Amino acid sequence: MDNVAAAWSLSLSGTSTSVQSRSITRQEMLPGGLSVISARVPLSEMSDYHSRISSITGGQGSYSMELSHYEQVPANVQQQIVEAAKKAREEARAAH
Repeated sequence: MDNVAAAWSLSLSGTSTSVQSRSITRQEMLPGGLSVISARVPLSEMSDYHSRISSITGGQGSYSMELSHYEQVPANVQQQIVEAAKKAREEARAAH
């Protein structure tokens, strides 16, 4: 499963979000200018999401995640992962 990535279902609540429209699966507008957005987002894009959503919404936004499915990593992303792993391995060997 070296070339498989997890995709996460993401539910957001807040006044604004930064989820790309291609990943949105459902959007619901609520009273008071609030919105709830459901999206599928690769886990690799979620590492700094808490700080981004907090910054965008002035601390008023929130989100939750759950594993949705696994899928094939695009070839260009797979190559980046392989290169990063090789570099980390070489650095670890050089440090010893």
